[in-house]
Amino acid sequence: MGKFKVIGLTGGIGSGKSTVAAMFGRLGAIVVDADEICHRLLFDGGIKARVRKAFGDAVFNADGEVDRMALGRAVFKNAAKLKGLTKILHPPVHEEIRGVVRAARKEGVAPAAVLDVVLLLESNMEKMCDVLVFVNASPEVRAARIRKDRDWSRGEIERREKFQMPINKKIKMADYVINNSLTRRDTFDQVRHIWRELCHEEE
Repeated sequence: MGKFKVIGLTGGIGSGKSTVAAMFGRLGAIVVDADEICHRLLFDGGIKARVRKAFGDAVFNADGEVDRMALGRAVFKNAAKLKGLTKILHPPVHEEIRGVVRAARKEGVAPAAVLDVVLLLESNMEKMCDVLVFVNASPEVRAARIRKDRDWSRGEIERREKFQMPINKKIKMADYVINNSLTRRDTFDQVRHIWRELCHEEE
């Protein structure tokens, strides 16, 4: 086993980053899902208090928990509100991710960790990564996936993407690009090739 690697995944909305992350996980990587961490943090009393203060009762449900859909609608209409949410969530998310990576590197239970983080480049988390992998898919494929999984309109997709770094810039920053517009088998073959190169595994 070679040196422990931290692999950062980037891509447009609906490109299939989580699918690719899971494939790296099948091959032996530790998968760090920032969305799952954020979801968990939103149940924390201190975090909820800060969210309520910043965004009001409209982003909470009848049970007093954060309504993630309402919160998403609120922040992706206003750059200042999105910045406010990142100030609340990013520091604890980043710290938890650093802790997972440190532990994985120290324990030596896996050759790599994969960071599945929506705003990886926008939040400067690429500094934690040894390698950047861009997950690519055509606009038509991405739109179809999002309509199926999240029921977002094309306008909603475009509105949210305005808050992200342009796709062409992300591609230029990547060390590898995976085409995730074809079959799952084809995507897995690409993931396995990258894994073998990074972890020095035999074909």
